[in-house]
Amino acid sequence: MRVCLVNDEPLFCEALGYALQRVGGVEVVGTAVTAEAGLRKALEMCPDVVVTGVPLGPGLNGIEVGLEVKRARPETGVVLLDHHVFRDYFHTMVPREMAAGWAYLLRKSTPDVATLLQAMSSVTRGLMVLAPQVSQAFSSSPGWRLTSLTPRELEVLQLIAEGNSNTAIAARLFLSGKSVENHITNLYEKLNLRQDGGYHPRVQAVRIYLESRGLPAESEREAD
Repeated sequence: MRVCLVNDEPLFCEALGYALQRVGGVEVVGTAVTAEAGLRKALEMCPDVVVTGVPLGPGLNGIEVGLEVKRARPETGVVLLDHHVFRDYFHTMVPREMAAGWAYLLRKSTPDVATLLQAMSSVTRGLMVLAPQVSQAFSSSPGWRLTSLTPRELEVLQLIAEGNSNTAIAARLFLSGKSVENHITNLYEKLNLRQDGGYHPRVQAVRIYLESRGLPAESEREAD
């Protein structure tokens, strides 16, 4: 995995580069302490992942650097690693069609290199990874979790929310049953849904969809 590091704290950038270089299968192909230098190196070196802070001093911030890199190479993953959650920056700057392949981690809740590597691996596969504190901060904007889904996955999720079975979804979208299963598996993974507290991922997915549309979840509607 080829990695480019951008951070306005030179010592942190150097230490992170050293830690990553010690991991097998990781090559740090560039480091920079300014946004402009980081963007230039990322475009020149074509890394698999760019790991950047959000504030980078005067000029571009890390989100803008990530967007510029993704415009040139959409397959490149971007990991935001910072002290704070800049929710409004992320929501206003990252359009839905470019939301896949991002991670947002907090330095205080990223305990080791393994956690960072897991996020780096996920963004190279087009997934979105959020630290729990980031997820909590973003939850006040109900639609954010759907930004990583493809248009087809959104169609499948909408039909699930309307109460359709997999067979009915396949018929509606002219897909095979296996294709529908694959889309559902992918959207579960992107939404980070697991069997939790007795709620099946399908139920959790429906709740997320309804909340994103400003609608009450099924249990709430029944209570009304």
